[in-house]
Amino acid sequence: MQSHRHSLAVCQPPGRPQPEGQALEVNRQDAEALHVARELDRLGHDEDAKRAYLDHLQRHPDDAEVLTDLGNLAFRTRYRRAARTAYARVVQLRPFDPAARVNLGNAWLDAGDLQAAQAEYEAALAVDPAFAPAHQGLSHVFAQLADDATSRHHRDLGFAGNALAHVPYQGEGTALRVLVLTSAAGGNFNTNWLLDPHRFDVVRLALDYVDARMPLPPHDVIVNAIGDADLCQRELETASCLIARSSARVVNAPVRVLNTGRVAHSEQLRAVAGTVVPRMATIPKAAIAAGGEALLRGHGFDFPLLLRTPGHNTGRHFVKVARPTDLRAALETLPGDQVLAIEYFDLAETGGWTRKYRVIAIDQELFPVHAAISADWKVHLFSASHAPEHQEEDARFLDDPRNVLPPGVLAALEAIVRRLGLDYAGVDFGIDAAGHLVLFEANATMSIHPVDPGDPFAYRRAAIGRIFAAFERMIGPPRAGQPKSEPVEVERGE
Repeated sequence: MQSHRHSLAVCQPPGRPQPEGQALEVNRQDAEALHVARELDRLGHDEDAKRAYLDHLQRHPDDAEVLTDLGNLAFRTRYRRAARTAYARVVQLRPFDPAARVNLGNAWLDAGDLQAAQAEYEAALAVDPAFAPAHQGLSHVFAQLADDATSRHHRDLGFAGNALAHVPYQGEGTALRVLVLTSAAGGNFNTNWLLDPHRFDVVRLALDYVDARMPLPPHDVIVNAIGDADLCQRELETASCLIARSSARVVNAPVRVLNTGRVAHSEQLRAVAGTVVPRMATIPKAAIAAGGEALLRGHGFDFPLLLRTPGHNTGRHFVKVARPTDLRAALETLPGDQVLAIEYFDLAETGGWTRKYRVIAIDQELFPVHAAISADWKVHLFSASHAPEHQEEDARFLDDPRNVLPPGVLAALEAIVRRLGLDYAGVDFGIDAAGHLVLFEANATMSIHPVDPGDPFAYRRAAIGRIFAAFERMIGPPRAGQPKSEPVEVERGE
């Protein structure tokens, strides 16, 4: 299998690189042991498979295919740092193998290191300029860098004719067949970690590169992973057309996602008791540059305020403007023609710490994800404080949010989730001095990523595991009598 794996769009798990030159010689006994190791891996006996791979590598430390198998196993079982180590060794052994480069690039992309990911994808294309997975990876890198033209260039080369990714079921018996609808341009929630190939047979479609009239691949459940109503309106409309021809259960009906545009939906959520919703408006950047402070005040904004380029997450292209005199310089840092202006609430508490909470709702049930605490106004998990007292607070929130949140906040969260009406959604929020929920965003674009065992926040693994398990329960158990994984094809879009 080739590596198409990425959190924002169509993806496949990493695969073995193609051999370069003479294959590594192993004796018959080793070959039989390796066959057993791969069967253990396929059947989900993870610890036994890992031991078998490591035993083989003690005798054959330069076996690139087995190193890739070990990397794939580590990645699937959420040991992402170990996976990167294995993939990096394969690249050392086979520097001119594009699949090996893409595996490592995808692992860096998952870790958020865009520069390292870009280097690996470009190295793959230096060997094979038409290698579609490398173009797909670069399209995601440049999308996050807000280089829309370059992203679209690589997206066309990577996804045209390659809009389908099949992640076949690995296991015994039968599996539920899940059709995942995505946008190659981004705006999806990540189903890679949510849909275990040892439980499900998964086909992903990038809807910006298919014909809406195409016959659907065989499926039992449809997961609409497209969550950004502002960025992906066309793809959500395509999803609605495809779903209309299926009788299968749908997770996150596109028509409901279309109702969650950031500005319009925030206005609706003002009616939720105990909730404070910042004022928001999408404004042409040129209009702000020309009208300046007066234009923004005419829209009801005061300073300081926040400006961000729509369609980007993890704090990229998102700035605080403290004074009107800072406005022009701030605009110059933001790509695109439109900006989202947001009312700023100073939520810093004693000591200057700001808290951002996240919960995920699965089938209307709330699951805590993190209580991130930072000295910066722009709070993100990767930049959160490692202080023991802050980690203890985070752990208490994960154990039971009622231990941390003021009275009434859980009721407000439940009301927000009911208004969303989605099977899968996330809510980011803070708490003001009066104990009210201050809404940052509520939509279906929020993804859940595993935490490595050696990470400072490794205590979150149990809480994240509960979210994965809840999603699997919502999708449903395997069905008796279903065929196992089978080849699937898709028509190319116009």
